[in-house]
Amino acid sequence: MFGALNAKNGQLVTALFEKANSESFIAFVGQLLVVYPTQHIFLVLDNASYHRSHRVMDWVLNQPRLQFLFLPKNNPQLNPVEKIWWRMKDIVAANRSYQGLKHLKQSCLDFLLTFTPEQAIRLTKLAA
Repeated sequence: MFGALNAKNGQLVTALFEKANSESFIAFVGQLLVVYPTQHIFLVLDNASYHRSHRVMDWVLNQPRLQFLFLPKNNPQLNPVEKIWWRMKDIVAANRSYQGLKHLKQSCLDFLLTFTPEQAIRLTKLAA
């Protein structure tokens, strides 16, 4: 699952893929370009290999509205969206078992469908 949190309004954009790789990451970022059709997008990223792959770096060169901001290595907690993933894990996955991955995915999607921008702002302390 990929996700991006708008630091101004708490809007969370997510997408679920079978694999986390360069192709799915490019597809997700392409989705962000559609959600924000005119805005310049600053995307805070950890150092996952698919964020820095040659394929992604070549693709982003042709996306003038995108700028990647990489966090220091081994510091994903600096990205506010991580707090949302942690909350989802606590609510959806901690101390629970599912009959299969399909059910776990559905529970994650259910969580995200009910997660509001106000909750995101409170959880990540984006509001001043």
